[in-house]
Amino acid sequence: MISQKPLASAMMVPTRQVTIPTGAGRSVRFAQGIATINDTNDLPVLLGREDVKVMFTDYAASWLSDILAATPTVRADVHWPAGYAPPAAPEETPNQPVQEQEPQADPPENALDQALKGRKKAWQRPPSN
Repeated sequence: MISQKPLASAMMVPTRQVTIPTGAGRSVRFAQGIATINDTNDLPVLLGREDVKVMFTDYAASWLSDILAATPTVRADVHWPAGYAPPAAPEETPNQPVQEQEPQADPPENALDQALKGRKKAWQRPPSN
């Protein structure tokens, strides 16, 4: 959703001038390390970066649950709007036993791949005169 009012401000740490792609045909341009975010589709990508600080506005509070649902992991330094309770981070238990996985066999080749391999001719250098 594109908003007329800013949803968040973002800052690159360290400060630099860069354009970050956030989707197909979309990007966020940081001018002197600072960007204003008006589209909710840009925020999940920025929240997943460790080198970004994101400061949400109070106006964005109603969309935060949708934005966080689209964000796989939050690595950015986030400043939440006033009165918003940030989601609790999952607790890590350091003493869990590690489960060993059985090695997987190579997947069977696709029938199309097998058919194409038989028909492909090797490249040959043209004869020199």
